[in-house]
Amino acid sequence: MRKLIEQVKNVEKSLNENEEKRYVAVVSYYVWANSDEEAINKVKLQCKAQDLKNDDHCELIELVEQPFATLGNRPVYKIDTKS
Repeated sequence: MRKLIEQVKNVEKSLNENEEKRYVAVVSYYVWANSDEEAINKVKLQCKAQDLKNDDHCELIELVEQPFATLGNRPVYKIDTKS
């Protein structure tokens, strides 16, 4: 029994030493599309591909239209955080 307890402790110690830290990344990039719906679908498709590849829970949080050479933008999509 003592040997089993010692093995469990060694495994736990090994897991803790090799444990990676978890981070949340917020990134911004340009998406070129002909409509709001197309832009939303492109980003969601890219997130789905990334999630399938890395299992990193990629998700579209917000999308704004940013016309070239302008300072302002137009909100297009924002995730519903109330649910």
